[in-house]
Amino acid sequence: MLSSLLLGATGFFVSSVAFYFTHRVVFHSHRSSIAHRIIFNKYNPLASLARWGRGIHLNHHREHIQSKRRGELEELNMFFPFKVKLFVTAVMTLVFIASAPFAIGMMLFFPFYSYRHTSVHRIWNSGKALKPWMLHHLYHHEKDPTVNHSGTIPFIDKVFGTNKKPPEEWINKNYPNPASSSS
Repeated sequence: MLSSLLLGATGFFVSSVAFYFTHRVVFHSHRSSIAHRIIFNKYNPLASLARWGRGIHLNHHREHIQSKRRGELEELNMFFPFKVKLFVTAVMTLVFIASAPFAIGMMLFFPFYSYRHTSVHRIWNSGKALKPWMLHHLYHHEKDPTVNHSGTIPFIDKVFGTNKKPPEEWINKNYPNPASSSS
């Protein structure tokens, strides 16, 4: 039982790290970086998938900024094409065959992250208090896209040295609700 829980927690952590590196390296790498040149190289069979994902992600950033300027909620039109779903299903099937608890831990990351991510983009202009992990994500969107790549899990950014706590001045200017920096 304990080993299954540890395998599940490890699977969750591995998914968190995989998301972090996809977000940091594929979605936010600089054109001059070695990683960018390798990932987007015309000889890389996954380059078109990387370009597609990067485009969707950059639109997500733009949509957040535009929605904030208009004072409206975002659409959050994030979808995955059939080929991506097929690829993920195949990988998860192989992982499940190797270790069901590990695969379940990996799969649990995605609804957890989706819930938190959607919450950030639905609550920021509601007047409700924002939790520190929400401000962590919003700072990445609005101020500095070179930090806070874990999305809504600041611990992962702390592990890889890309965590930046939003300064109080920025929080007070952008989210003046006095409760926004609590809890």
